[in-house]
Amino acid sequence: MFQLFLDKREKLYRYDYFLEGFSEDYYVEPNVRLKCREYPIIKKTKCGVWIEQYCRKGKKFVNLMKRKKFACETPQEALEQFLHRKQRQQSILEEQLKHIKISISLAKNELNIK
Repeated sequence: MFQLFLDKREKLYRYDYFLEGFSEDYYVEPNVRLKCREYPIIKKTKCGVWIEQYCRKGKKFVNLMKRKKFACETPQEALEQFLHRKQRQQSILEEQLKHIKISISLAKNELNIK
């Protein structure tokens, strides 16, 4: 009976990825999978909701008025947010990689000078 109540509660959604078959052996290519996590809504307020987080054994406030949200009201919106987050992460990592390559080149030049 209690489980039936939990299944009927409103939820927010958040996509993330995980590595299936991950191993310490770096020569094995892991399978990347997407997962849509569901977060039950505990309480509603004027501008957002409190959701239950099982992994942290607590609750988290999600402001539904913001463009960037931890979790979204529909799986479709959550997938779009995931795409934006990962594209932004990719651009940051590409910029960091560019800086690393430049610094390696500078270090090699310094070694050749001395």
